[in-house]
Amino acid sequence: MLRQDRDLVLTVPEKEAFSRDPEYLESHFLPELRRLLPDHTLLLTFDEFDNLEEAEIRESLGRPLVEYFRRLMDRPGLNFIFSIGSSGRKLENMQASYTEFFKAALYKKVSFLEKQDAQALVTRPAEGVLEYEPRAVERILQIASGHPYFTQLTCHELFARCQRTGAKRIGPDVHIPDLATDARFATIGERRKNQQLMWTLITKFAEQYTKRELMAILNPLDVPCGPIMSTADLANDDHVRGRDMWVELDHPQRGKWWNVGMPIKLSASPAEIRRSPTLGEHTDEILQEVLGYDEAKVGALKAAGAFSAPPKKAG
Repeated sequence: MLRQDRDLVLTVPEKEAFSRDPEYLESHFLPELRRLLPDHTLLLTFDEFDNLEEAEIRESLGRPLVEYFRRLMDRPGLNFIFSIGSSGRKLENMQASYTEFFKAALYKKVSFLEKQDAQALVTRPAEGVLEYEPRAVERILQIASGHPYFTQLTCHELFARCQRTGAKRIGPDVHIPDLATDARFATIGERRKNQQLMWTLITKFAEQYTKRELMAILNPLDVPCGPIMSTADLANDDHVRGRDMWVELDHPQRGKWWNVGMPIKLSASPAEIRRSPTLGEHTDEILQEVLGYDEAKVGALKAAGAFSAPPKKAG
């Protein structure tokens, strides 16, 4: 997920690292995550929490682990989800030493939802009050994996945040929220009437970003956009190079240079991009192989000046 969504690489530790050092999560793994995501809150989820009630691990693992959780809860930038599994245990019946750090807990028997049901769980409760962009819904489903409790918990936090900020939409933010409610741009007619102002505001906004940064903002909003590529952009674009559309050639007079490749790719007859010939480079080949002249005749024609370069025009 970090590589796919944010182009970040996190070295996944070996299981033995946690066995060798019980403090590895807190002393190594979490600090590395914090370094990669300095401005984010990390959400730690613990499944089957009620298994700590098993007699064989209650004292040896359960109590030390709860103390460890309590210490983690004092660290800034961390949030937690503890889920009770299918053992039949209820939170209020578990030992107080395990559960005293819970203020309250809502629980219910749950199962994973189909995608359509999960989408409805996200959008319907807030319908008419809060709008979820399609990309936001997909992201919630990706995070919660169709688990109804995690889905509801995520949406509850998003709704609470919107209540605090006054936002009416969940989705990528372009950091100019006032435009969403500005009457001058509410309809196509109003946008046409205020077109000059609209372009001024858009230009002012766009000037803050490079073309690639702006695409990263607009694409999640489903705004059709693409960069205007300079020659330098094209020459260094990974996609262009990957498609062999920028081919290096070696010319006897010009030296090494770059040429546009063939846009049509045929597997059975691939195109070969060659350099342009020099003046007279293939004269002998054509005379001998196409016209059938022997070397003596070609030599005689050359001596008579038949293949000399034309004289340059004066001035």
